[in-house]
Parts: sequence; structure tokens; C-alpha cells
Amino acid sequence: MDVQVLGAANEVGRSGFLVNCNGTKLLLDYGVMFGRRGSPPQYPLHVKPKDLDAIIITHAHLDHSGNVPSLFVSGNTDVYATPPTFDLSKLLINDMLKIEKIHIHLTYQN
Repeated sequence: MDVQVLGAANEVGRSGFLVNCNGTKLLLDYGVMFGRRGSPPQYPLHVKPKDLDAIIITHAHLDHSGNVPSLFVSGNTDVYATPPTFDLSKLLINDMLKIEKIHIHLTYQN
């Protein structure tokens, strides 16, 4: 097993870990870190959605889920989380995008 830290090393926020287990590539969280007022948000290192077998969101906090929508701009992959995590993530991400003046439609299936 190989684990690559994409964010959240020596900091709180922008959590992201790429796990390669016997050729299966899993993205564990993909969050955002908000800076001080006026400074842009920071994100984990970029990954290509086509290189992922699945995404796992541990919980709904934006520092763990806030950058997941960016993965669906140029690709598509399965996302796994508990139903409450999906519901709360959708709410938080839509609120974040509204504040940032960005609009995206988020849907998921159980």
C-alpha cells in the first residue's frame, strides 16, 4: 500500500490522501482550506479523476469534502460516504459555492 499526502500535512484543512492498494487508487477526502479574509482558498494537490477508482469522504466538513466537486468538471468516479455525510456535504458545498459566486448542481444516488 502506498499513501500520498496531497494536503493537510502540518496544517488543518485541505485534507487529501491518495491511496494505492494493489493498483486500486482511492482518494480519501479532498477538501479546502480557507485563508484569512481576502486571501484565496487553498486546495490539495491536483489529481486526475480518470486515474481514480473511487473517492471516499470521511465526513462532511469542508476541509475534507469541499474540493470534491472539482473532480467532476472533467471526469466522473464513484464517491462513497454515509448518507448523512452526503446530505451535509451537499448543503455545505452549495453554501460555499454560493458565497464564492460559483454554481454547480450536485446529485448522488444511494
